[in-house]
Amino acid sequence: MPQGHLTVVTSALNVTFELLKHANVEVIQLGGSVRHTSSSVTGLYAMQILDQFYCSKLFLGVDGIDLEYGISTTSAQEALLNQKMISVAHQVIVLADSSKFGRKSFGKITDYSQIDVIISDDIPKPYLDRFDSLGIQTIICGKG
Repeated sequence: MPQGHLTVVTSALNVTFELLKHANVEVIQLGGSVRHTSSSVTGLYAMQILDQFYCSKLFLGVDGIDLEYGISTTSAQEALLNQKMISVAHQVIVLADSSKFGRKSFGKITDYSQIDVIISDDIPKPYLDRFDSLGIQTIICGKG
């Protein structure tokens, strides 16, 4: 594999189109039913494709992070696909802006036991304390 080469497996069509601009990135687009609200695919076919892979890192955007409920998304089908993605990943990195904290969405993805890192622009102190006690690394990225 050439130096600087990256392989990305994604369910998000917008991610695929952006990454196609980079010659050093191989993109594997999962197939399935396309959600109109997110332009991402879900369903059994996408989950079956994931059976063929083991990924070093999963970057997972979420819609809700609740202290008790865990990590969630607005779609039950997307939650199932996210669970499958977690099962084939070595490291799970959650991406969520500060508005996601204290929110529960319809489809539960997981509790915190499967999360390694959470990246956000701001994380409320009760969440920082909880993540620290669970050994979850937190990264706060400044705005701008």
